[in-house]
Amino acid sequence: MAGERFKKPISNMDLSSKVRHDPFRKLPHVAICNILHLLTPKGLLDVVRASWTVYFLVRNKHCFWKSALKKTMPWFFEIPELMRVGALRRPEHYRGIYLWAERIWPRKKLTGPLMNIANRRRIWVVCEVLADNYMGCFKPKTSEYEYEDDGEEE
Repeated sequence: MAGERFKKPISNMDLSSKVRHDPFRKLPHVAICNILHLLTPKGLLDVVRASWTVYFLVRNKHCFWKSALKKTMPWFFEIPELMRVGALRRPEHYRGIYLWAERIWPRKKLTGPLMNIANRRRIWVVCEVLADNYMGCFKPKTSEYEYEDDGEEE
């Protein structure tokens, strides 16, 4: 699956001297990675584009992109299996696959084996919205035997 389509662009420009204020610069790298894994794929890419510190931290960190693929793209369930069996032998392609998968959407010119992934993503997004709305209709049941704690110990 990985090939020319998923190669990452080469960028050796160091723009750190041009950054005036980056709040992520003060955070430990582990904290930044934990924050990034809580974001949606679009949010993650927005932060990477907005912060030189974050961009520099994750740009060549293959383990980050590998876990981002697993955590933020549940609709792309072939990825963990392909990683497990070694079909994705080149970890430097993880970032490229992530970027491709984030922007894939069914369209007329997209054909072949990757069309099913685009359709699954489209359906998954709609189902997530429906599930959130559906689950919001239910309030947790309270037991009729609940009592208030008056603060006294027995």
